[in-house]
Parts: sequence; structure tokens; C-alpha cells
Amino acid sequence: MLLRQIEYEKNGISYEYVVLTGKIMNRAGTDVCPMEKTVENISDAEEAYNALKEKLFAMAAKK
Repeated sequence: MLLRQIEYEKNGISYEYVVLTGKIMNRAGTDVCPMEKTVENISDAEEAYNALKEKLFAMAAKK
């Protein structure tokens, strides 16, 4: 079981998948997804949510 799966279960987050992968890649397939990178070292669900919100706003501001 992946560490992230344990964190999901600990925080009561349900999930399902068709293909299990170690990393989600960006659209170009050249690097890890920026959202995945944002939360890779965060285990607290609320902290991860806030970090993702900030990342979304930052990415939207660049466009």
C-alpha cells in the first residue's frame, strides 16, 4: 500500500482507481503534476487543501 493511500484512509478520504501509478505526470509528460508536487510532503488533509487552493490561484494568475 502506498503511503498516500494510508493518509487518505486516515483522513477519511475515499478513492478509487483503474490504474495504480506512483506519480501523476503533467500534461506534457515531462515532470510530476504541479498539483501532485504541491502536496507531496503534506499529510494533513486541511493543509493539503489550502496548499492546492493557493496553487490554483497562483496558476490562474499566470494566465
